[in-house]
Amino acid sequence: MGVVLTAAVVATPAVAARGSGSMDPGKAAALDAAVAQARQHFNAPGMSLAIRLADGTVWTSVVGRAELPPDQWDVAADTAFSAGSITKTFVAAVVMQLVDEGKLSLNDPLSRWLPGYPNAARIRIVNLLSHTSGVRDYFTNPSYESLVFGRPTHHWTTKEILGLVQRPLYFKPGTGYHYSNTDFVLLAMVVKQVTGKSIGRQIRTRLLQPLGLDHSAFQDVEPVQLNSAHAYLRPNHQWVDWSDGTAYRPNTSAATVAWAAGAMLSTPADLVLWAHALFAGTVVSSASLAQMVTFNRHDYGLGIERFFTTNDPATQEVMWGHSGSLRGFEAQMWYVPSRDVTITLMSNRGDQALRPIVQQLLAILFDGS
Repeated sequence: MGVVLTAAVVATPAVAARGSGSMDPGKAAALDAAVAQARQHFNAPGMSLAIRLADGTVWTSVVGRAELPPDQWDVAADTAFSAGSITKTFVAAVVMQLVDEGKLSLNDPLSRWLPGYPNAARIRIVNLLSHTSGVRDYFTNPSYESLVFGRPTHHWTTKEILGLVQRPLYFKPGTGYHYSNTDFVLLAMVVKQVTGKSIGRQIRTRLLQPLGLDHSAFQDVEPVQLNSAHAYLRPNHQWVDWSDGTAYRPNTSAATVAWAAGAMLSTPADLVLWAHALFAGTVVSSASLAQMVTFNRHDYGLGIERFFTTNDPATQEVMWGHSGSLRGFEAQMWYVPSRDVTITLMSNRGDQALRPIVQQLLAILFDGS
């Protein structure tokens, strides 16, 4: 259970913006105002925005509280939030690097690496990356709520996570699509079999350290960000803080059960650098990137989602990235390849539809261009 708070969010917090370079001052002011308005609209404790422009400028805007009273403190540009399923882009990149190195093949049957897993001979690595495996999503287990959120300090093992996966398959592997967090748990286990090292260690040594993403962490056994925002929901008009007294976010149980499906902590500034590096082709080979951004009719590629700058087919531009959500956190990370612009928006109130806000922010940014 979370901690119930009675404090309300302050209606008009100060807004801080950082960055310079090519960001037009008028657009900067309009973006600041839009973030503040979005935060008020959703009655969110805090929001944090980062935009990487084509010239490499990273511009940020923050508003509100990272933690509510009694220990309240404000969101800063280096305040980390849960990235939720944006984690999947990191896991997919590690897998594709292993493919580039010839250590793994997208056509490998899962049985090559996890021979004891049910139906492993019928499931291929590409099925896991594209959510076409048919393996059921463990988040949908009927006991998930009580087992995860009823035990906030429990540290989940992979064996326990897989114990939540129900049978039978949604469909025969490769014949349908169903988003399943289980797919990325299995991918992380394959990475361990291939490399001998955990997915968290692989993400740090292959991605975070080389790219200088110093405010990002995989919440497993490595240290987590001590200045990370708390997660909140507001049932019955009362704030519920999901922290458990540790540095795990939202809490130990929620972070460790999400694992390779959603355990990353990061800042918007780190994530715009990450998305640019991935989609500009400096992380995986051009052939691997092309496969990652080949999308099905459900707008999913290999660990990557597709979204659009507007809902109007006549004016919309494609975006690559991923959404993220984990109990009390929401996140959006998108790269616009036609403009070489990346945007990330994160909030510490759950159950918010942030995608339309991203579109509104991009409309401000692209106005007149």
